[in-house]
Amino acid sequence: MVGAVLSNGTLIYTVLLIFVTGNISAQVINDDIAGRLELKTDGTPLISSTSDCTVQWACVDQSLTGKCIQYHNDQWFFFNSEDKNRLYINIANQRCKDDRGVQIVVLTGRVCEPSTYSIIACVSPADQDDVFIRLDSLATNEIYLINIDGYLHDFCRFEIAVSEKPKGIPIKPTYNEVDFRLHQEENRVEITWTFPIKNNNDFVLYEIYRRKSGQHKSTLIGTVDHEKNAYGISRQDYFYHDTLKENGTYHYKVIASRGQENREMLGERQVIIENIYAPKDQIRILLDYKDMTPLRVLLLDRLSQKILLRQDFSFDKKNNSFELAVGSFLELGVTTFEVVIVNLKTSERNVYFFDF
Repeated sequence: MVGAVLSNGTLIYTVLLIFVTGNISAQVINDDIAGRLELKTDGTPLISSTSDCTVQWACVDQSLTGKCIQYHNDQWFFFNSEDKNRLYINIANQRCKDDRGVQIVVLTGRVCEPSTYSIIACVSPADQDDVFIRLDSLATNEIYLINIDGYLHDFCRFEIAVSEKPKGIPIKPTYNEVDFRLHQEENRVEITWTFPIKNNNDFVLYEIYRRKSGQHKSTLIGTVDHEKNAYGISRQDYFYHDTLKENGTYHYKVIASRGQENREMLGERQVIIENIYAPKDQIRILLDYKDMTPLRVLLLDRLSQKILLRQDFSFDKKNNSFELAVGSFLELGVTTFEVVIVNLKTSERNVYFFDF
């Protein structure tokens, strides 16, 4: 409250109301198992967050989940199987503080009586891909509990739904009848998967996904068709080659598809690349935009601000780096460069500086 004196001697007061705004977080209603939220089959996905959640230790049993789960900031959901023998739990649009993703436990038993629990699924994907968990051989009209936590103490916002159809990619390797291998030589990676002779599966396509550490989600980088001979016998051996252009840790997944609603993860592996060096006359910039975003690149002499090169293109998620050869400009004596990347859709500009 502020006071002031008018010319006639009257004292008046002005009251100042100060409003503070910000991101105010609070515990979600399903932080405790008593407030568990129901997921209706094929209903609208629920949006939730593990931030500010606490563990209700009387309602969990770490001996049941072993190393799969480290409880830290969990919350609870449930669903009724009704007459469905198979259902999918779909997790999408994860946004996690440490990029580790969520961990999920599906179980049956009496509420908050761990001695009665039976684990149906326990998974920690360790990434933020859109994933699904397939639940088979469900009992009729059974209540299933779902416990979700941030993996390795991460804090995550996510969407969750129970559906008769899967969305995303399988959360973990689900097909065991395959020899899955990854071989690395310098910056070249070969992924192979081999089925046993007796196997005559009905896959139609194999999808190869790659994620570099620090990226939120895996990107589909290629596909391989399933092949059968004239007698209808499936080919046993398959492979995919990938050439990496930057140092880092890369995670690969291969998904076998019988169609969008029937997919299996054959395996996942990672490699570490440490021996890639950019040419001395080349500029390389990592880009992060939505697929097909229209971009303009301007290369300038930083001292004179003269435009040396202008190029328009559409961003392709399969190749998230942009390379510029500047050898011809170096020969002319230009050694300091400015690169401007313009998003032609939003006019947003990013500026980079390089000295040679």
